[in-house]
Amino acid sequence: MPNGRSRNVVRLLVVGDEPGTVELLAGSLRFAGFDVSTAESASAVTGARVRRPDLVVLGGSMPGLARRLRAGGLHVPVLAVGAPCTLDALVSEIDVTLRRGRLSVADIELDESTHEVFKAGRIVDLSPTEFRLLRYFLLNAGRVLSKKRLLEDVWECDFGGRDSVLESYVSYLRRKIDTTEPRLLRTVRGIGYQLRVPRNDAR
Repeated sequence: MPNGRSRNVVRLLVVGDEPGTVELLAGSLRFAGFDVSTAESASAVTGARVRRPDLVVLGGSMPGLARRLRAGGLHVPVLAVGAPCTLDALVSEIDVTLRRGRLSVADIELDESTHEVFKAGRIVDLSPTEFRLLRYFLLNAGRVLSKKRLLEDVWECDFGGRDSVLESYVSYLRRKIDTTEPRLLRTVRGIGYQLRVPRNDAR
């Protein structure tokens, strides 16, 4: 059972219109080691903008809240707590929700569920091919990938050794998501490319 164990500063915003339910839920999650704040449904967007939570937990049925958050420029996952459940089960569901469909290295984050990419918290506009290429790099972060493998797996076709297509798209990605030091997209001469993982980002 959770017992106040240390967490890597996971911020939660618990939203609901029944104060008793919200405080009970918030208290339980604080006990589990989360950094928790609360808000009523009417002020949820403002609360999320101020607190910048990693996850919004709904203490009741609030249809349309996720849409309101996105309309306010807030791209944060939302978890609705349904039937009564144990704290262990809720913590597990939170962990799964936070992991689902999100790939990240350093300050680059890709959300598969919304098809969005962020650099240092700011959304980056990528073409479908750029998105697929970045996703492949993130899935294989730290590995040296040959040009042949990248062309076959990302483009799913054989360009007959014409590496210029891949080189162009790597250049596009560098201009959009690899603009600060330390640079992450490394060219491995004679082989291909590697998305480096900073030491403090390694698991």
